[in-house]
Amino acid sequence: MQVTGKGLVREDRTKTQAGIRTLALPTFAVNILLRRQVQEPANEVDAVFATRNGTWVSAHNVRRQWRAVRADAGLE
Repeated sequence: MQVTGKGLVREDRTKTQAGIRTLALPTFAVNILLRRQVQEPANEVDAVFATRNGTWVSAHNVRRQWRAVRADAGLE
């Protein structure tokens, strides 16, 4: 969430219990994420994927990049 004066801030909890999800990942994806977490330089928010400044990546930027990737791949 964007907070005036603080920038992008991550909330520790979802609004409701319905927002809590378990995401099943294949072993290769877990291994890549763990490796990335260890190899990437530490950032102030302890994120696996962070901006160049070491802060959270905004959802808006992720959506924009995802649209570009889908367009390049010819997917809707």
